[in-house]
Amino acid sequence: CSTWVSSSEESLQASDDQGLASDVINRLRNDPLAGQFTFGVDAQGGTVTIYGSVPSEEVRARVLGVARGTPGVTGVVDKMYRRETRR
Repeated sequence: CSTWVSSSEESLQASDDQGLASDVINRLRNDPLAGQFTFGVDAQGGTVTIYGSVPSEEVRARVLGVARGTPGVTGVVDKMYRRETRR
């Protein structure tokens, strides 16, 4: 079974995805803990994927929580990696 989407529907979806990614990024920037770090965010059909490095599981959990709490987000894919700290 195939689903056909018109170019105007594709354009609207891309616009919605871009807006959703921007919303997540803004919420991360404004969060006291997550805002200390930089992340990449992609969105597709309500699912956001977050990229970047985190210094701890606490930060990872906070980033995922902020993303999941963003209106319009239906799923979150965690592509973050744990950055080792040097002593």
